Amino acid sequence: MLKLTATRVQAPGERAGLLRRSLAGLISTYQRYISPMKGYGCAHRRRHQGPSCSEYVKRLATSGESLMGVVSGTVARFGECRIACEMLNEAGEADCFFCCI
Repeated sequence: MLKLTATRVQAPGERAGLLRRSLAGLISTYQRYISPMKGYGCAHRRRHQGPSCSEYVKRLATSGESLMGVVSGTVARFGECRIACEMLNEAGEADCFFCCI
């Protein structure tokens, strides 16, 4: 179904693309301005030497995955980050926080 906007006809896929770009932009803003001020890094990244949770979610959101896939992937990643944080703390490697408190 097409939706009329003030300037042109907008297809449903374009709305999804706008949502994806907006989410990626918000995450980029978080990564640039907020994350460095937190004082700690992503436990998953520290434990596994891969992308941070915010980078993972940004890539997932722009990958073409369905909205439900993005949500379920994000929830799963935050769960993995919590486990990584617990492992780091138990090993005495670092005091950390997982990404979704």
